[in-house]
Parts: sequence; C-alpha cells; structure tokens
Amino acid sequence: QVQSAVNAERNYFAIGLHYTGSAQDLLLEMESGDDIQNFALLIEYQAPTGIFSGDPPTASGYSLTNYPNPFNPQTTIEFKLPMSETITLLIYNNRGQLVKELLNQQFSAGVHKVIWDGSNDHALRVASGIYWIYLITPSYRKTIQTTLIK
Repeated sequence: QVQSAVNAERNYFAIGLHYTGSAQDLLLEMESGDDIQNFALLIEYQAPTGIFSGDPPTASGYSLTNYPNPFNPQTTIEFKLPMSETITLLIYNNRGQLVKELLNQQFSAGVHKVIWDGSNDHALRVASGIYWIYLITPSYRKTIQTTLIK
C-alpha cells in the first residue's frame, strides 16, 4: 500500500494504491473529502528470465560531461552526438525547478561544448548547490549532476 498527497490547485487529496488479485491487477483508489472513486488498472508484467551482468547498456555515440565539477564561477558542458539532430540542454535545481535553458537547436554529429556561467534565464547568478544538467534529443536523454560552490 502506497499513500501520497497531491496538490491540485490547492485542493488536497490522497491517493491510495491497493494491490488485489494477482501481481497484474491494481486498484487505484482516489479520495477527495467524502467522495471515493475507484479505477481498475491492468499492469502487464513479465517475470525476469535471467540476471544481467556487466555494465549497463548505453546509447552508442552519445555522451554528456561537465568540468570542472564542482565549479565556480562557470563549468564547461561537453556533449557528443553520433548524428546531426536537434538538442535541448536544460539546467534544473535540486528542487526540480527549471533554472536555465542553455540550448535548443540543431547540432551536427561530433563533440560540442557550451559554458554555463551559473546564471538563470533572467541572467541572475544562482545560489550555491546541486544542479542537474539534462540533455534531450529525439533519440536520447541523459542527466548528470553538478555542484556550484561560491
């Protein structure tokens, strides 16, 4: 059983998950005051057939790194693309809020670098802390952590 609270425009309600029947049946119960709504969900599940050993698979030809890390006042973000495609490069804070959209454009195959100067979309310096660099392409997504120190 899992309980969580959700804020839907300041209307709070609890979501309870209750497992019933086989491992493939799930009853989702939503409560809002005295009103209870039930939804039946079918979850497709296939038992594992073996144990994977070795390194996890990676998308061939892609990479995302930054240096220095930790950084002050700026960090170089380096990404590698195996083909020409549109990429989006975003910075999020540790609370999951978008801080800055660094890039949203077409790039050719190869290695590319961009500098993040520790500022947000309003050109204001952000506070010291942990930040997440998120690379998005049509066929690949990768997130890495970086730390700004002052």
